Amino acid sequence: IVDKSEGRVLSDTEEVFRSWEKKIGWIDTDRTKAVYGFLGQEGSIKLKGLEIKADTDFAVIAISSLTEDPVSCSDNMLLTAVGRSENTNMKFNETHDEMLDIGTPPIQVEVIEAEIIIKTDVKNLKVWSVNAEGFFAGVIPSVYENGIFRFKIGECFPSMYYLIQAE
Repeated sequence: IVDKSEGRVLSDTEEVFRSWEKKIGWIDTDRTKAVYGFLGQEGSIKLKGLEIKADTDFAVIAISSLTEDPVSCSDNMLLTAVGRSENTNMKFNETHDEMLDIGTPPIQVEVIEAEIIIKTDVKNLKVWSVNAEGFFAGVIPSVYENGIFRFKIGECFPSMYYLIQAE
């Protein structure tokens, strides 16, 4: 469904949305939920069973169930959060529309800061920050209360990847 006056499009299943006016979009299925674009200016984005409040201005934040269960009752999920990233010492022209030098490793990745709120039946979830090598880097503080699981990414053990699993 295209609404040119509002500058947006919504799929007929209501699972995919894009606003070219707000410069954001989302995917909202039972097992994968994602928000992308200039999230920081939007404040809170609410999907079915998930709310994301991004402090970082530009990001992609996606959560997927790693089981056959939907996010709302999965005991094993992966959250990916990425924004601006580039090789060390990459160089661009003044308008930043042409790359002059590809740079070298390592890739420099912006830390994404956001609050994640999941409506879930699983009461014993724990969030692990996962480093670039795939190892646990630390536990992210979280709270479960009245069917709501809440945590913040980016404040401690920042990463692109977070594993959410039942203990």
